[in-house]
Amino acid sequence: MDPFTVSTAGDVGYLAQSSLSGSRLNANLGDLAAPTTAFTAEFLEDTAVRSVDELSLYMPSTTITYPQANQAFFAGDSVQLKIRGLPALNYSVNYFATTLRLDLYNTTRVDQSRGANSILFGLGSPGGVVNIDTNRGDTDSTFGSITVQPRSWNGLRTAIDYNQALVPGKLALRVDAVRDHGGTWRDHEYDNQDRMYLAARWQVDRKTTVDVEFEHGTVDKSVGEPSTAADAYTIWANAGKNLATAANAAEGIQSIGTADYLVLNTTSGLTQDWKGKMKSVTNTLAGSTAYLTDFSILPKVASLAAGPAFPQETNYTREGLFIAHSFTPNLNFEVAADAHNAPRDTINGASFDTLYADPNATLPSGQPNPNAGQAYTEGSPVRNVYVDRTESLRVAGSYTHDFGRIFGKQQFAALWENDWRDQGNLQLGLYDVANPYSFASPENAANLIHYRTYLNLSGPAENLVSGDWQAYPINQLTESVSGRNIGAAWLNAAGGSAINRFNLETAMAVLQSHFLNDHLVTVAGLRNNWQDAWYSPTNIRGPATGSYVAGPLIVVPGSVDTPVRSHNATLSGVLHVLPWFGLTYNWATDFALPSTTGSTPYGRVSAPTGRSHDIGVKIDLGNRLSLNATYFQTSDHHDYQAATTLASNPDVYVNEIWSALAAAGVNAPNGGSALNQEVTSNGYTYDAVTKGCEFVLLANPTDDWRIYFTLTDSKTIDTSLGTESINYLAQNQSFWLQGNNGRVLLDGSGNLAPVAIPATPLTTVAQAVAQMQLLYTNFYTLGDGQRQLGQSPVQSAVRTDYAFSSGFLKGADIGGALRYLGGSVVDFVQPTPGSAAVVLYGPANALVDFNLGYQQPAKWFGHNYRWKIQLNINNALDQTRIIPMTVTATGQTIAYHLQMPREFILTTKLSF
Repeated sequence: MDPFTVSTAGDVGYLAQSSLSGSRLNANLGDLAAPTTAFTAEFLEDTAVRSVDELSLYMPSTTITYPQANQAFFAGDSVQLKIRGLPALNYSVNYFATTLRLDLYNTTRVDQSRGANSILFGLGSPGGVVNIDTNRGDTDSTFGSITVQPRSWNGLRTAIDYNQALVPGKLALRVDAVRDHGGTWRDHEYDNQDRMYLAARWQVDRKTTVDVEFEHGTVDKSVGEPSTAADAYTIWANAGKNLATAANAAEGIQSIGTADYLVLNTTSGLTQDWKGKMKSVTNTLAGSTAYLTDFSILPKVASLAAGPAFPQETNYTREGLFIAHSFTPNLNFEVAADAHNAPRDTINGASFDTLYADPNATLPSGQPNPNAGQAYTEGSPVRNVYVDRTESLRVAGSYTHDFGRIFGKQQFAALWENDWRDQGNLQLGLYDVANPYSFASPENAANLIHYRTYLNLSGPAENLVSGDWQAYPINQLTESVSGRNIGAAWLNAAGGSAINRFNLETAMAVLQSHFLNDHLVTVAGLRNNWQDAWYSPTNIRGPATGSYVAGPLIVVPGSVDTPVRSHNATLSGVLHVLPWFGLTYNWATDFALPSTTGSTPYGRVSAPTGRSHDIGVKIDLGNRLSLNATYFQTSDHHDYQAATTLASNPDVYVNEIWSALAAAGVNAPNGGSALNQEVTSNGYTYDAVTKGCEFVLLANPTDDWRIYFTLTDSKTIDTSLGTESINYLAQNQSFWLQGNNGRVLLDGSGNLAPVAIPATPLTTVAQAVAQMQLLYTNFYTLGDGQRQLGQSPVQSAVRTDYAFSSGFLKGADIGGALRYLGGSVVDFVQPTPGSAAVVLYGPANALVDFNLGYQQPAKWFGHNYRWKIQLNINNALDQTRIIPMTVTATGQTIAYHLQMPREFILTTKLSF
């Protein structure tokens, strides 16, 4: 048997028998102490899940990370997971890391590992890794299946799986394909994907096997962040919906500003410069942008930045090669190669995800404003062109020797892997380049084109969406007041683009040992990682063109090697006190790659490290029952969190302050230009440790009855939050506030504000400093040493299914599930200044799922078939409460995500 390939032939019901996820060697799950859960084909079929993203709802200690910012949609095609409260940064296919959303059309097995484990998995992450094994060709038989699956919201999925033994015992070809198109429960959202997979197996001889696979897929979707919109409407509405020609904080009205501000009305096609006009004030709670919770204003089904105007397109290919050879039954060798290329082209509608009101009685032309008092959404499209290309080569060898009853079977494996990766993003904005308003730089904010759509809040909900900005030729616009022609082009936006290259080399040795007649099974390993990274510099200016003072921003290749070195180890063991009862221990350290884009005010972030301790008991009754109860402590040091998970990024004020001071002629503390002090900061670093208990039960009480149950009770503590940002503010705030510096206006005019000025909107350097102090307190200081914001300490999932094998119900099966997520941490309240923070929790959420099926064997034209029809109802009780993510001390919801309502899935599958 190839020790580097796991077989699903022994899986029974929900119980898998073996896995590679504990030691990178095919091992019985009963002999593995590393926390691992395998999801079998029968479990995937009963739940009707389509992807690892959906399956994660059943995984132990696992939650989806929902961005808490004006994000509009998930940045990647797959969701981001946290396992044990810590980042699970990547999926893997056949233990090769990938960023692709893992559809299950070409796999029958998913393995989840929890905790630090890169020594065992290939490159890992502090929280854990999820791996799928793709289908391989079978040279011994011909079989296949056709699945048709209509779903709620016009969804239709069609999948085929066909294996043909071309030369029995020697050559096989397998074809998998899926077409999955449909909407979501929210208006204008859609998720369409088409994927094809080919796998060929050549059994060269009884010792050598060659597997080749190829996959190609396209994903075209527009799926919004599950919340309605940022609230820039209710303060104005509650103050009386007044119209004004000047800012009035009491009435919820502020100025758009004195800089040129080009707006295209997507309804009328009118293009005008709205500088000096008014708009409604954004509602901020505890220093954070609040999201609308009054669904009588904007219903839950409204998704402002969705539809064909905001596509997220992925077009990927993946190739794999696996050569396995057995020199002897005990000496095995594998060469594996993987290459994937997954470019993505997206239009980010994040800036459109705010509901405003127009308080202007007149247009910029002086004519009456036909939309006075109307709600609207407005933004500037941002195009992100992602590069994601990886080539990997892995060589592995394994030798097994049985030393007898006492020292038992010893299996030694050595692995070497090399990965070349190109990853990056070209971030583009749509700017006027024909007759720009500002010649400071091509991508100056005054040159941006803003697209505005007025909304009738009393009209049909399906009309509450941003207009299609693509309907207007970007080179044929005219500003209606001045008559100037506008020619727009996609330009590199400041600080948002980089193409990075990485070379990661890994060497690993693992010893899996069976002692004392298999009563003690241990795994020990060492792993070294050597990564060289060439990060592309940002904000590089090309030669000035035309009348611009500064040239366009360009992306240049990185030339400076940033090396990362890591040494990791693991030690785990299972002591079988009784044949069916064991004690487990697992200790492992970890290394994860640093964020490719992560940066703080002091520069790029370093690689995070992790560590896990697991102690538990294991009950293994073969095909009948597997129970694992584990106490764990998993830590993550100096990890990075992107600012998109905050309600806003406090560090954005740093560059606003330096730019404002430069415009006012204030030099930097070192005597140079204040502009040279600008930083690239898009997140923060932190340390975290999670302690808790996991309970995982998989059982087949009878041949017809399946049970899956998991329960986690844990506590994640964050420390050292935003250390770099806090230190940077302490280092510079005295200079920012000295003399008249604090009175400098942020609008770039270089002018000073009067001493008395409203606190909202932010207008001066002093106000920006005060806002940074407030946000640092809310995001960093109060949370330091506290439970992790957003964590649900208790979570559980139970699923069962019973199939009738006799009687009048023969062929039918019935099942259901309960998914429970305890109230998450939503805020930290400081009762009195200097006192310890009190943790606030949101409401718990429990969802009930149900499934009913019927299958019948048939024989047509001399061939045996199996036909099955199954109905799944997810969230059967239609639980639709919002899930708060952050609240204020008085209980006001700031950010939240919406629960998907009741969903129906009807699956028809014909197997042969």
